[in-house]
Amino acid sequence: MDRLENYLIFLSQEIERLGKAGNEEAIRRPENVALIEDGAYQAARSLTDERRRQIARCVAEGLSNDEKESLSQRRILEIFGQLDDGDILILDAFGSSDRSKFKSIRPPPAHMRSEDAEIEREELYKAAIDHLERLRLLRFSVQMDRSSGIP
Repeated sequence: MDRLENYLIFLSQEIERLGKAGNEEAIRRPENVALIEDGAYQAARSLTDERRRQIARCVAEGLSNDEKESLSQRRILEIFGQLDDGDILILDAFGSSDRSKFKSIRPPPAHMRSEDAEIEREELYKAAIDHLERLRLLRFSVQMDRSSGIP
């Protein structure tokens, strides 16, 4: 219940921030009710206030726009629900021009004499990258060196 209460507080703050306070008609539209419910479900399962704040921001953006945008925000919220905090850190690092962000999230490469914990950390990182690729949030392509023809 505390998680839901915090979500509703954050949602109220985000709606006020967007300047849509008092627009009860928009909130009662079926597609917006579904968006609020989806957000509440995710907020109830979230572990941190920061995550609940992000969910509330996504929901508020959907409420402040037309029906088509509300459906888009619902899709975004669905994808967001498939991400954990580690996935978001990886996306943030890839989206940033600050390459030092990778130092804190990317484990050192494991080798044959690595301990099991080191191998596990690297495999979990690779699994997270694969997950983000399956969701089409990351895409890698091989680039060829034009002069040598080597990848």
